[in-house]
Amino acid sequence: HRMLREIEKMKGHYIVCGHGRMGQILCQELCAEKVPFVVVDGDHETAENLAEMCYRVVEGDATEDEVLEKAGVKRAKGLVAVVNRDVDNLYITMSAREMSRIDNPQLYILSRATDAAASRKIERAGADRVISPYTIGGMRLVQALIRPTVYDFVDIATHSGGLDLMFEELEISQNSPLDEKAIKDSGLRSDFDVIVIGIKKSSGQMVFNPGPEAVLQVGDVLIMLGDKEQLVRLAASGV
Repeated sequence: HRMLREIEKMKGHYIVCGHGRMGQILCQELCAEKVPFVVVDGDHETAENLAEMCYRVVEGDATEDEVLEKAGVKRAKGLVAVVNRDVDNLYITMSAREMSRIDNPQLYILSRATDAAASRKIERAGADRVISPYTIGGMRLVQALIRPTVYDFVDIATHSGGLDLMFEELEISQNSPLDEKAIKDSGLRSDFDVIVIGIKKSSGQMVFNPGPEAVLQVGDVLIMLGDKEQLVRLAASGV
């Protein structure tokens, strides 16, 4: 009951539905990033173990609306559905999207699927993105095989256990001092020592390796690579 009261006060957190193999990895990475999250799992023993690990956990079936309500779906920043069955991930996605449509329309929903057919159905149910662990695993195996140095670099930059190097994204908001500034005049490199490797425009267009003359605008999402400490300082600066 104390934990549920804590969850009721949470806002802008993530909800992880399912604590199988993928769910375990997600929770470990979220912990490493110090990101607030709630785990939903229907197995009593698993829920007890998670509580003993000081995870915030809701015991129950994530396909049920009242369980998602307890996890704070109307206040969450994102939800990931990684239970074992595609049909359950579909129901979770559908329920979460419908429940948050009015109170939390910006909820980001990520789901797993085993194949392309299931992916299309889950996307139609309201997921922002659907991933297949088998596809991603196969792609990474190919990279490790034919481009091992590139694989090593990306592995270092995307895992918290490596160097203090990471990828980050930053959206240019209204009244941002970066609005209408060229990258060379933004101070991102000189003040924070971060590299802008891509820009996602508000239209959805992706610009890779933008030049120093590229002008930043409200709605742009910058994809950056840099030292973790500097990226944290950049986020705290309010730009």
